[in-house]
Amino acid sequence: MNQALANVQIKLDKIGSSVRREFVTPAELLVLCAIHNTNAGGDPVVRLEEIPETTERNAMEAAQEELEKLQLTLVELEDNQELNLEIKEKRVVSLATRIQSKQTSLDELQSVLNLRELSPNDECNRLGSRYSSKVLKSLFPGTTPTLPTSFAEARKLGSVMTGLKNNFLVDPT
Repeated sequence: MNQALANVQIKLDKIGSSVRREFVTPAELLVLCAIHNTNAGGDPVVRLEEIPETTERNAMEAAQEELEKLQLTLVELEDNQELNLEIKEKRVVSLATRIQSKQTSLDELQSVLNLRELSPNDECNRLGSRYSSKVLKSLFPGTTPTLPTSFAEARKLGSVMTGLKNNFLVDPT
């Protein structure tokens, strides 16, 4: 399953307080809409910016190229016998820090790619770590849940699910 992702801003109340969420799937948007629709006085989505599927792959390719260049520079620096040892050590530390930072970025991008590939059950499990099990059982009943595939569908379903408000209590277990 290749899920759509978006960055969204959700209105929490009628006054206009809002929060920004990144890398939201249609299923998570449905949960957010169902939870916040009543307090927001209607559709709680203030802004929705879909993330094109190629965004992470392009960013990963660029980051991977940069990481390889940094690693090559590090090897060349370590092999350089002409540099003062103190200067060499400082440059090695600086490069190692940049390499670690770039590797962290690659890991984060990979986790976003993995998010796109979650099965419906895995997506429900992921959402279960964030939201009440009562919420999820109300919105996605059954052993094989049917999840919305688009943000428009999620918003529409979330707006009619407001009657479930009493089920959105945090599960103490």
